Amino acid sequence: MIYELRTHTIRPGSEQFVADAVQLLKEIRGDSCGKLEGCWTPATGHLNQINVLWSFPDRNERQRLRDELLKNERWTNEYLPMLVPKHVSCFKIRILEPIVPFHPPATEGNIYALRTFRALPGQVQKWVKMFQDILPVRERYSKNVGAWVADGGNPDETCLMYSYPSIEALTECHRKLLADSAWNRFLEESSKLLHDRYLTVLLPTSNSPMK
Repeated sequence: MIYELRTHTIRPGSEQFVADAVQLLKEIRGDSCGKLEGCWTPATGHLNQINVLWSFPDRNERQRLRDELLKNERWTNEYLPMLVPKHVSCFKIRILEPIVPFHPPATEGNIYALRTFRALPGQVQKWVKMFQDILPVRERYSKNVGAWVADGGNPDETCLMYSYPSIEALTECHRKLLADSAWNRFLEESSKLLHDRYLTVLLPTSNSPMK
């Protein structure tokens, strides 16, 4: 599988309009142009955004389906003109290769933590190997939803996603991790390979498959 994380940067005040438009987007695209996995608005960081995650069988199928979508008159004549430029100012696409299996949570009422790490040039695969080795320790405290290496604009970038029942649970998980000696050794060694890292707390929209 391959994944596409599409970030819509929206004009302030358009958040609900764009979130509601995802339902029309799903109606137009269905699962015939990729499977909609989740849709979120950020609770931290860059607030005027909508993040949408799609999955595809492989890279070639993604391109074929994208070409088909561009021929869809409802997409070009209805959906895009409704959003751009009045509500959406720009799009950013990350093509994501999974480094661990994708595990959507079975429960609803979650918040999601999207952690982005940017490695020093040439160091991303070494960081990925260290993360894969430490994952059993990490999952003692919260389960991984997905982990990917980005391909394209930021080839040294990895994205990790976790789900939590509340912001308090996220905070408690972080506290417990910092008390774990194995995790602290991982942080010390893996941080030498990084030049930047980010955390965005995401809230699922009402029409997100992952709640």
